[in-house]
Amino acid sequence: MARRCPFDVLIVTPRTRPCPWDELIEILEKLDEDLKIAALFRSHNLLPEPPPHDLRAGAPRPPHDLRAGAPPRAGAPPVVDGTVSAEDLRAAEALARLGVRCLRSISAATAVAGGMALPPPFVGVQIRGDPEASVIRAARERLGSEALVGGSYHLPVRPLPVEADYAVVAPVFPPRSVPEKPPFGLSGLRRFAAARTVGRPPLVALGGIGPGRATACLAAGADAVAAITCFLGPARTVRHDAPAVLAEVARARRSEPRVPP
Repeated sequence: MARRCPFDVLIVTPRTRPCPWDELIEILEKLDEDLKIAALFRSHNLLPEPPPHDLRAGAPRPPHDLRAGAPPRAGAPPVVDGTVSAEDLRAAEALARLGVRCLRSISAATAVAGGMALPPPFVGVQIRGDPEASVIRAARERLGSEALVGGSYHLPVRPLPVEADYAVVAPVFPPRSVPEKPPFGLSGLRRFAAARTVGRPPLVALGGIGPGRATACLAAGADAVAAITCFLGPARTVRHDAPAVLAEVARARRSEPRVPP
């Protein structure tokens, strides 16, 4: 049986700056829907992660060392708690006050090496690069049972690690943020859903999600949807697309059969 996804919608930060946080936060403040929302802060919006061998006590510091107290690189954005840019931290705090669960993107190497940190208000991580079950377990051991631990997955379709709290599969449609990436379409999403095993992680559809597509993804087997451009793209796009997608997911949730407590 499928597990319930810890969120209905995942907001994903884009590759470029700046993010139109003000527009998005204003939309979320006015949201009159019972939706669970999370936000993923991807690593290219943070300073580079230190390589695993630099995480050991006594290891020499490279110029981009992120440990607390290390001098920042020339031209680097300010960091808080050694890892998170001040801009992202302010956005995460504003989102958390609205009930949004904030997550960090990390590499599999960082998950295994244990060089990650979750300064408040971050409550979990998403491991990129199709992480195996052992990587998910390593992250959970280091972060504790209360933290959310998800993964990013791509083709080929295969059963996904049951240890993950959720699995983002992408790209379903041509991504507006990276249009050159070939999508696997709703048929590929259905194959991921068909490969589900007992206790499987909930599926989160990412890639080209916009108005009119969220419902199609949920109907094809996704448990939640994720998007970049419609939430944090050009301000005009955000003002039009974000409310539409949130309303679309809310309608789909209301139409689901109620499960007895």
